[in-house]
Amino acid sequence: MSTEIQEMPEQGEIVLATVTKVMDHGAYVTLDEYDNLQGFLHISEIAPGWIRSVNRFVKDGEKKVLLVKKVNPQRGDIDLSLKQVSKDQKKQKD
Repeated sequence: MSTEIQEMPEQGEIVLATVTKVMDHGAYVTLDEYDNLQGFLHISEIAPGWIRSVNRFVKDGEKKVLLVKKVNPQRGDIDLSLKQVSKDQKKQKD
């Protein structure tokens, strides 16, 4: 049995992710640089203002530069934000 702990991103880190599943309340993504660890992008973190359709901002298979908002290693939860990533941060990751 392996006791190796999966490496997780740190809060405030900028990561590259691939959208895997778009839902009404947000989108699930896999973190490309973290062995395809899964994270969640809540609808409130996709764009400023009110969002009617998540699909207008993110699509399945699309690559996105995201900010790590919160990490819970015990539960394996990673909360991400698209709206808090600056243009400069996007350029550095692209």
